Amino acid sequence: MVIINSKYIKHHSFYTKSFKSMLRGAFQGVKIDSLSPFCKKAFLKPLVFLLGFVFLLSSANAVNINNAPLAFDCSKLYIAQGTATTTTAVFEYDPDTNTKITKYTRGGDYAGGTFVLSTMALGPDSSGVMTAYHWYYGATSTIMTLKNGMSSATGYGLLAAPSNNHAGGEVNQLTGEIYMTGGYADNFIDQKMTIYDPSTQTSYAYSFAAAPGTTAFSNSYGMSSDMAIDAEGNAYVIASSGNAAGSQSWLVRLERPKNPDGSFSATGTMKYSRISQLNTAGLTGYPASTGLWGFAFYNGKVYLSNSAASAELYEIDPLSGAGTTKLTNQSGYMTDLAACQVAPVLRGKIYNDANGNGQIDSGEDVINDAITLEIYNSAKQYLGSTNTSNGEYSFLLNSAEKADSVFYVRVRNPKIAGVNAAQTWASGGYLSDGKGKNNIVTNYCSDFTSDDTLGSANSRACYGARVNGIDINAVDSGLANSNFYSKIVVNTSIKVSNADFAFSTIHDKSDAPASYDETAHNVAGKLVYLGADVSVDASSKMNVNASGDEFDDGMFVAINAEYFPLQNTVLVRGKNYNFRADINGSLKNNAYLNAWIGLSGGA
Repeated sequence: MVIINSKYIKHHSFYTKSFKSMLRGAFQGVKIDSLSPFCKKAFLKPLVFLLGFVFLLSSANAVNINNAPLAFDCSKLYIAQGTATTTTAVFEYDPDTNTKITKYTRGGDYAGGTFVLSTMALGPDSSGVMTAYHWYYGATSTIMTLKNGMSSATGYGLLAAPSNNHAGGEVNQLTGEIYMTGGYADNFIDQKMTIYDPSTQTSYAYSFAAAPGTTAFSNSYGMSSDMAIDAEGNAYVIASSGNAAGSQSWLVRLERPKNPDGSFSATGTMKYSRISQLNTAGLTGYPASTGLWGFAFYNGKVYLSNSAASAELYEIDPLSGAGTTKLTNQSGYMTDLAACQVAPVLRGKIYNDANGNGQIDSGEDVINDAITLEIYNSAKQYLGSTNTSNGEYSFLLNSAEKADSVFYVRVRNPKIAGVNAAQTWASGGYLSDGKGKNNIVTNYCSDFTSDDTLGSANSRACYGARVNGIDINAVDSGLANSNFYSKIVVNTSIKVSNADFAFSTIHDKSDAPASYDETAHNVAGKLVYLGADVSVDASSKMNVNASGDEFDDGMFVAINAEYFPLQNTVLVRGKNYNFRADINGSLKNNAYLNAWIGLSGGA
């Protein structure tokens, strides 16, 4: 039984029914009124002080929620911002109207305090409940958690933070882990990435190293403190040269190391690759990467925030690198961005089918030569390009989480060791997210079983080039001039689409085979010759590839009723062609032409 002299407590301004109830529960069986006056005073004074301290602490750290209960929306972008020296806030941003509304606030400057909102990551916890994680970007030992459904101003949770590497962070939407960067002012090559599991409050860290074939960053490059994460657990950051605004900026992928069974490894290094260069010239107040405190992938775009007092928000197309300034001259510092979306990615490998048999055999690997790939939208308009690194390529797609985002990826004028290559295989198929959505890869190549223009969603052998002319080696020459491409339909971002290709130099040649003798091609006095002039042999004609001729002018092949130069045109086995030979020279009227077809290396 509790006997409490409530009249004594009413003299203190903090007295409420809730505290009276708390006292009854906390001191059950204590008969305060039975104590002597001295003991009453000795007991109640410390109690009054303690309860007053608890109340003040609770008020200072309370989170004021607009329109409680708290509900995060994955179709929105969230901005953490220090609006004044006494308040930090999280806003919900709508890019269509370019407006933001206050989601919740908390007392205390963004740059200090125990439970500040300055750094934000958003994603599901181990039970699938959408959760916002907040912490101070400097030295901290505590992470504040706010969950969907929270109504009480003091209903937040607290987690033990890792001891270092937590300047910024994002949640892996598929695993619930938090990725944290090392520091917004550090050089890129000295950075580390911490992977923190909030369910176990454990973490481990990775250092960085350049991926094979990637030009390493020098120590003059800085790195953004925030990032985006794709469905394979890889992170994307911004790296900029120098520490001045307007410096060269790159979108960079950091690939998380994996074990042989495909699970994530707790050791090793994250390999980085340059994905695309950003065009930041027209962005208002764009800082060096060390000033980019906020980074989020949202509705097909990369969003970046400037940590300066002017608080700019930038929107970047990840394929073209072009950007616009969405917000500027905001009140206070825009310290972080967060979204519960996955960055959609297209990846692939370019294989060397060394024996040209239309499949990837054991021991056949990727083409080490740098090969250019272009990407186009559903209207077949050029969006951007990239080069392979160690035989692999990737695009961070500018698609939102909506049905039928269509892309075409083209392999432009592929060569193996400087020799024009023909396509022999392409991947295809359906990739399901297990929730009724599929990403579809359709390849377009000749297999003699169907119309080349229909394509196939099955991996299959290809036989040479499609019959539409030469593959033009020029930027944005269009799919109409392309021989090698596949179509990708993206319906879900939680699965990474893969479009692979294989090429071979084992195909028909355009010069004399090794069995032909060493008779000179040049005729003295230019009596008879093919084309506009006499070609010069760069080397002996008698070689296994029959590639001694420098060029093959004068020979044309009819494709779709139009004649194209034979030079660099790869023909499809099993199809019939009409050729035209332009003969010149003083004795051209007496000339005749012998021709042969060289198969399997010109033998």
